[in-house]
This record gives sequence, structure tokens and C-alpha cells, in this order.
Amino acid sequence: MSEFSVRRVLTFRSEERERDGRVADVPLMKAAIAVVLNNPFAGRYVEDLSEAQDYSVGLGTLIGGLAAEALGAPVLSYGKAAMAGLGGTQEHAVMYITTPF
Repeated sequence: MSEFSVRRVLTFRSEERERDGRVADVPLMKAAIAVVLNNPFAGRYVEDLSEAQDYSVGLGTLIGGLAAEALGAPVLSYGKAAMAGLGGTQEHAVMYITTPF
């Protein structure tokens, strides 16, 4: 098994209380969780990325829980994105946000 690990977690929360001159009865709250991961596949080609897909299940649970906690309110929608750093490829980013995530 490769060494997948979370190196850093950053949490962001915003409240939009007014827009276009209109004050909201209830603020529009958004949360974003950024996670920096160790990429054991960086700098090399790997045919089978299923280990990362398997890891993404727990990663998604972690990130989803942190986002819900940051909001402090019911979650109505979500999105996900990923990017690869130095030595990584698009496939390395996508492997963490596949369907099991």
C-alpha cells in the first residue's frame, strides 16, 4: 500500500449578508475545506490508481464532516475539485475525487 496522508487542512467559511443592496433574512453561508495530501505517485507513471480511489472514501467523509461542522447548519449542496502540485498529473488529482469520494 502506498503512503497516503493528510498533511494540512484549511477551513474557510463565509456569510453573505447582503447582495445588490438587499439584506438577507438568513445569510448565505458557504464553507470550503482545502486538504493538502501526500501524493505517493508524484513524479512517476502509475497504471492502477485504485488505491487512491479507495482512500478517497475516508477522505470524502473527513472533508464532508469538516465542511458541515464549519457551516453549523444543514448542508444544501456541495461541489468538489482537486489540483495536483509539482510532479503530479491531472489523473493524480482526479483519483481522489472519483465516485467513492
